Amino acid sequence: MARAPQPRPTPYAGNRSNLSRQFSSGAVPTAAESFAVGSVPDKFRRAVDQFFESMGGQNEILASAATTRSVFSKANIVGAGIGRKHTAGDSTDTMAVQVFVVRKLPLSDLAAELQVPKFIKVGNENIPTDVIETGEIVPMPAPAQDFIDVIHAQAVGFYTDRYRPAPGGSTIGHPLVTAGTLGCLVSRNDGLYILSNNHVLAAVNSAKKGDRIWQPGKIDGGTSADAIAIIDSVNDIIRLKFNPGDINDVDATLALTNDQLVTPEMHDGIALDDPTPLDAVMDMQVQKVGRTTGPTQGQVKSVTARIRVKYDGGRFGQFQNQIMIESLDGSPFSQGGDSGSLIMSVNPAQPVALLFAGSDQQTFATPIQTVMDAFGGFDIIAAWGS
Repeated sequence: MARAPQPRPTPYAGNRSNLSRQFSSGAVPTAAESFAVGSVPDKFRRAVDQFFESMGGQNEILASAATTRSVFSKANIVGAGIGRKHTAGDSTDTMAVQVFVVRKLPLSDLAAELQVPKFIKVGNENIPTDVIETGEIVPMPAPAQDFIDVIHAQAVGFYTDRYRPAPGGSTIGHPLVTAGTLGCLVSRNDGLYILSNNHVLAAVNSAKKGDRIWQPGKIDGGTSADAIAIIDSVNDIIRLKFNPGDINDVDATLALTNDQLVTPEMHDGIALDDPTPLDAVMDMQVQKVGRTTGPTQGQVKSVTARIRVKYDGGRFGQFQNQIMIESLDGSPFSQGGDSGSLIMSVNPAQPVALLFAGSDQQTFATPIQTVMDAFGGFDIIAAWGS
């Protein structure tokens, strides 16, 4: 059963006089070597470059080969990043090029040209590799199968109810989408906006100016009477690119709202202590509040990841400079419906990344500074009056 949000303590007093463009609800209701995302040593970036070159090139691996759909081909490789090498299942202090695969196979089952080299030589140094089974990486809206559970307009998930004001972590979505997660609130160009993913708020580039965003999302019983935000401009949609050779930085969209419909607080009393963006650091403990799995904690396991994400309709998008997160307790850090969640540091809670994709084992997210830069900047709101 989803919990009701905490009441909003005070009216918004930050730059409220400047928030002239608001959606009107009246129209439509380390101990060892470690580094941050922004300070990865050049030798590791070069090692990832050289890994892809050794396998035929990044575009060959993450775009062209994807169409073969066989684990006994280059399509089995879905990305690469930098993280700690694992030996016998345990993390070590050695940094490695992590190679992400759909299925980890015995070397005896692979042709020579499909075998990941044990080391990548950069200058006079050998950088080890580490093959990690991630499964296919996909965006994480609520799966359509959840419709079988919608008997009383209530789907599977933690925060699937209608909330007013709606806190971070709530179900939300464009009418063409099942549901995702309300990430956080931001202030931009004299407007108050909801931040989530393109595939949550814009239905993978399909949204038009004036489209309404529902809370709850459609799969959770939402209707046009539950509109909570609006696509105010097509410029608020960072378009996803799917042509071979195209590289994406973010999967993100903003939707204009107002302070009577939303609150910067999150479910379960969780809130940002400081809205200042924080670089993800290897081994950093992080947390999120999502529509499906609720509050969870995890750890940053890979940085500067380049990955292939499989969207609906057999479309594949390449992404660069992402982070990978794994759960701390063995349960999923995220599942379908958690897309759009804001990933935060722990004690103090600061914005770190925007969740957008994953698999059964791992979660992938975009550094929050990258998201901010994609929109030309915005201010994250931690509390009314901040």
